[in-house]
Amino acid sequence: MSLWAATEEWKGQDAFIVGGGSSLRDFVWDKLKGKNTIGCNDAFRLGGEVIRVCLFGDASWFHRTKWELEKFHGRVISCAPSLVHLGLPWVFKMSRVRDRLQVSGPTLAWNYSTGAAALNLAVLLGAVRIFLLGFDMKRGEDGKSHWHPHRHKPTEDVSFARFQKGFKCLAASLASLRPDVEILNVTDGTSKLTVFPAITFERLNLILETPVLREVVV
Repeated sequence: MSLWAATEEWKGQDAFIVGGGSSLRDFVWDKLKGKNTIGCNDAFRLGGEVIRVCLFGDASWFHRTKWELEKFHGRVISCAPSLVHLGLPWVFKMSRVRDRLQVSGPTLAWNYSTGAAALNLAVLLGAVRIFLLGFDMKRGEDGKSHWHPHRHKPTEDVSFARFQKGFKCLAASLASLRPDVEILNVTDGTSKLTVFPAITFERLNLILETPVLREVVV
Protein backbone atom coordinates (compact mmCIF):
# COMPACT_ATOMS: atom_id res chain seq x y z
CA MET A 1 0.00 0.00 0.00
CA SER A 2 1.45 3.35 -1.06
CA LEU A 3 -0.06 6.49 0.42
CA TRP A 4 0.49 10.07 -0.69
CA ALA A 5 1.44 12.75 1.83
CA ALA A 6 0.82 16.41 1.09
CA THR A 7 3.72 18.85 1.20
CA GLU A 8 3.39 22.59 1.77
CA GLU A 9 3.11 23.50 -1.92
CA TRP A 10 0.82 26.41 -1.01
CA LYS A 11 2.74 27.59 2.03
CA GLY A 12 1.58 31.02 3.16
CA GLN A 13 -0.91 31.31 0.30
CA ASP A 14 -4.67 31.46 -0.21
CA ALA A 15 -6.71 28.40 -1.15
CA PHE A 16 -10.25 28.12 -2.51
CA ILE A 17 -12.43 25.07 -1.89
CA VAL A 18 -15.34 24.52 -4.28
CA GLY A 19 -18.24 22.72 -2.64
CA GLY A 20 -21.57 21.78 -4.15
CA GLY A 21 -24.02 24.35 -2.79
CA SER A 22 -26.58 25.96 -5.07
CA SER A 23 -25.30 29.45 -4.22
CA LEU A 24 -22.61 28.83 -6.87
CA ARG A 25 -25.10 28.42 -9.70
CA ASP A 26 -24.22 31.79 -11.27
CA PHE A 27 -20.59 31.98 -10.18
CA VAL A 28 -18.08 33.07 -12.86
CA TRP A 29 -15.58 30.24 -12.68
CA ASP A 30 -12.88 31.93 -14.74
CA LYS A 31 -12.12 34.05 -11.68
CA LEU A 32 -10.50 31.01 -10.07
CA LYS A 33 -8.10 30.28 -12.93
CA GLY A 34 -4.53 30.23 -11.67
CA LYS A 35 -5.60 29.99 -8.01
CA ASN A 36 -4.96 27.21 -5.51
CA THR A 37 -8.24 25.34 -5.80
CA ILE A 38 -9.62 22.08 -4.43
CA GLY A 39 -12.84 20.83 -5.99
CA CYS A 40 -15.10 18.47 -4.06
CA ASN A 41 -16.39 15.55 -6.13
CA ASP A 42 -18.13 16.76 -9.33
CA ALA A 43 -16.40 20.15 -9.27
CA PHE A 44 -13.64 18.48 -11.32
CA ARG A 45 -15.93 18.90 -14.34
CA LEU A 46 -14.99 22.59 -14.39
CA GLY A 47 -11.62 21.48 -15.80
CA GLY A 48 -8.01 21.63 -14.72
CA GLU A 49 -7.63 25.35 -15.37
CA VAL A 50 -10.20 26.11 -12.68
CA ILE A 51 -9.79 23.12 -10.35
CA ARG A 52 -6.21 22.14 -9.55
CA VAL A 53 -7.08 19.29 -7.17
CA CYS A 54 -10.12 17.02 -7.11
CA LEU A 55 -10.81 15.38 -3.76
CA PHE A 56 -13.34 12.62 -3.14
CA GLY A 57 -14.06 10.28 -0.27
CA ASP A 58 -16.97 8.24 -1.61
CA ALA A 59 -16.07 5.00 -3.39
CA SER A 60 -19.50 4.68 -5.00
CA TRP A 61 -19.12 8.17 -6.49
CA PHE A 62 -15.75 7.13 -7.91
CA HIS A 63 -17.10 4.00 -9.55
CA ARG A 64 -19.90 6.02 -11.19
CA THR A 65 -17.54 8.73 -12.39
CA LYS A 66 -14.10 7.16 -12.94
CA TRP A 67 -14.12 7.15 -16.73
CA GLU A 68 -14.80 10.89 -16.85
CA LEU A 69 -12.53 11.60 -13.89
CA GLU A 70 -9.62 9.87 -15.64
CA LYS A 71 -9.69 12.63 -18.28
CA PHE A 72 -9.34 15.40 -15.70
CA HIS A 73 -6.12 17.39 -16.14
CA GLY A 74 -5.40 17.98 -12.47
CA ARG A 75 -4.45 16.00 -9.39
CA VAL A 76 -7.02 13.47 -8.14
CA ILE A 77 -6.88 12.61 -4.45
CA SER A 78 -8.96 9.98 -2.68
CA CYS A 79 -9.51 9.40 1.03
CA ALA A 80 -12.06 6.62 0.47
CA PRO A 81 -11.03 3.74 2.78
CA SER A 82 -12.07 0.98 0.39
CA LEU A 83 -9.89 2.42 -2.38
CA VAL A 84 -6.63 2.56 -0.44
CA HIS A 85 -5.29 -0.43 -2.41
CA LEU A 86 -6.58 0.86 -5.76
CA GLY A 87 -4.02 0.22 -8.47
CA LEU A 88 -4.55 3.36 -10.55
CA PRO A 89 -1.42 5.57 -10.65
CA TRP A 90 -3.42 8.73 -11.42
CA VAL A 91 -5.29 8.55 -8.09
CA PHE A 92 -3.28 9.80 -5.10
CA LYS A 93 -4.49 7.88 -2.06
CA MET A 94 -4.62 9.08 1.54
CA SER A 95 -5.91 7.29 4.60
CA ARG A 96 -8.49 8.94 6.81
CA VAL A 97 -9.58 9.31 10.39
CA ARG A 98 -13.10 10.16 11.49
CA ASP A 99 -12.70 13.65 12.93
CA ARG A 100 -10.55 16.53 14.29
CA LEU A 101 -7.57 17.76 12.20
CA GLN A 102 -4.47 16.17 10.74
CA VAL A 103 -1.45 18.49 10.55
CA SER A 104 1.06 16.20 8.84
CA GLY A 105 1.43 12.87 7.08
CA PRO A 106 -0.65 10.88 4.57
CA THR A 107 -3.94 11.08 6.50
CA LEU A 108 -6.99 13.34 6.26
CA ALA A 109 -9.61 13.98 8.91
CA TRP A 110 -13.00 13.26 7.34
CA ASN A 111 -15.31 15.12 9.72
CA TYR A 112 -18.32 13.64 7.91
CA SER A 113 -17.93 15.30 4.49
CA THR A 114 -15.67 15.77 1.49
CA GLY A 115 -15.80 19.52 2.08
CA ALA A 116 -14.39 19.19 5.59
CA ALA A 117 -11.70 16.80 4.36
CA ALA A 118 -10.83 19.32 1.62
CA LEU A 119 -10.34 21.98 4.26
CA ASN A 120 -7.90 19.68 6.07
CA LEU A 121 -6.12 19.04 2.78
CA ALA A 122 -5.70 22.79 2.18
CA VAL A 123 -4.12 23.09 5.62
CA LEU A 124 -1.72 20.24 4.84
CA LEU A 125 -0.80 21.97 1.58
CA GLY A 126 0.24 25.01 3.59
CA ALA A 127 -2.59 27.47 2.92
CA VAL A 128 -3.08 30.09 5.63
CA ARG A 129 -6.28 31.68 4.31
CA ILE A 130 -8.95 29.33 3.01
CA PHE A 131 -12.15 30.37 1.24
CA LEU A 132 -15.14 28.02 1.30
CA LEU A 133 -17.43 28.32 -1.73
CA GLY A 134 -20.75 26.51 -1.96
CA PHE A 135 -20.84 25.43 1.69
CA ASP A 136 -24.53 26.29 2.02
CA MET A 137 -25.62 23.45 4.31
CA LYS A 138 -29.14 23.67 2.90
CA ARG A 139 -31.21 23.35 -0.25
CA GLY A 140 -31.80 26.33 -2.52
CA GLU A 141 -35.19 27.94 -3.09
CA ASP A 142 -35.82 25.52 -5.96
CA GLY A 143 -35.28 22.55 -3.63
CA LYS A 144 -31.96 21.59 -5.22
CA SER A 145 -28.87 21.25 -3.07
CA HIS A 146 -26.18 21.54 -5.78
CA TRP A 147 -25.11 24.06 -8.43
CA HIS A 148 -24.33 21.33 -10.97
CA PRO A 149 -26.80 18.88 -12.55
CA HIS A 150 -24.90 15.73 -11.58
CA ARG A 151 -26.49 15.36 -8.14
CA HIS A 152 -29.98 14.26 -9.11
CA LYS A 153 -31.24 13.61 -5.58
CA PRO A 154 -31.03 16.60 -3.20
CA THR A 155 -29.02 16.16 -0.03
CA GLU A 156 -31.22 15.27 2.95
CA ASP A 157 -31.53 17.47 6.04
CA VAL A 158 -30.09 14.71 8.21
CA SER A 159 -26.92 14.79 6.09
CA PHE A 160 -26.62 18.55 6.48
CA ALA A 161 -26.91 18.11 10.26
CA ARG A 162 -24.08 15.57 10.17
CA PHE A 163 -21.93 17.91 8.05
CA GLN A 164 -22.52 20.72 10.57
CA LYS A 165 -21.39 18.45 13.40
CA GLY A 166 -18.17 17.73 11.53
CA PHE A 167 -17.42 21.40 10.86
CA LYS A 168 -17.92 22.27 14.53
CA CYS A 169 -15.39 19.61 15.48
CA LEU A 170 -12.99 20.78 12.78
CA ALA A 171 -13.29 24.44 13.82
CA ALA A 172 -12.41 23.53 17.42
CA SER A 173 -9.37 21.55 16.26
CA LEU A 174 -8.21 24.39 14.02
CA ALA A 175 -8.46 26.86 16.89
CA SER A 176 -6.33 24.55 19.03
CA LEU A 177 -3.81 23.19 16.52
CA ARG A 178 -3.60 25.81 13.75
CA PRO A 179 -4.86 29.17 15.04
CA ASP A 180 -2.81 30.89 12.31
CA VAL A 181 -5.13 29.55 9.59
CA GLU A 182 -8.06 31.79 8.63
CA ILE A 183 -11.22 30.18 7.25
CA LEU A 184 -13.79 32.33 5.42
CA ASN A 185 -17.21 31.13 4.30
CA VAL A 186 -18.23 32.83 1.04
CA THR A 187 -22.00 33.16 1.00
CA ASP A 188 -24.92 34.96 -0.58
CA GLY A 189 -26.24 35.48 2.94
CA THR A 190 -28.18 32.24 3.21
CA SER A 191 -25.50 29.72 4.25
CA LYS A 192 -26.29 27.90 7.48
CA LEU A 193 -22.61 27.22 8.17
CA THR A 194 -21.86 29.64 11.00
CA VAL A 195 -18.72 28.26 12.70
CA PHE A 196 -16.49 30.30 10.35
CA PRO A 197 -16.66 34.04 9.56
CA ALA A 198 -18.73 34.85 6.47
CA ILE A 199 -17.92 37.17 3.57
CA THR A 200 -20.00 38.07 0.52
CA PHE A 201 -19.30 37.13 -3.07
CA GLU A 202 -18.69 40.82 -3.73
CA ARG A 203 -15.93 40.84 -1.11
CA LEU A 204 -14.44 37.72 -2.65
CA ASN A 205 -14.39 39.39 -6.07
CA LEU A 206 -12.37 42.28 -4.65
CA ILE A 207 -9.89 39.86 -3.08
CA LEU A 208 -9.54 37.93 -6.35
CA GLU A 209 -8.90 41.15 -8.24
CA THR A 210 -6.11 42.22 -5.87
CA PRO A 211 -4.16 39.01 -5.19
CA VAL A 212 -1.00 40.75 -4.04
CA LEU A 213 -2.71 42.49 -1.14
CA ARG A 214 -3.60 40.42 1.93
CA GLU A 215 -6.83 41.67 3.40
CA VAL A 216 -7.66 41.52 7.08
CA VAL A 217 -11.29 40.53 7.52
CA VAL A 218 -12.92 42.18 10.52
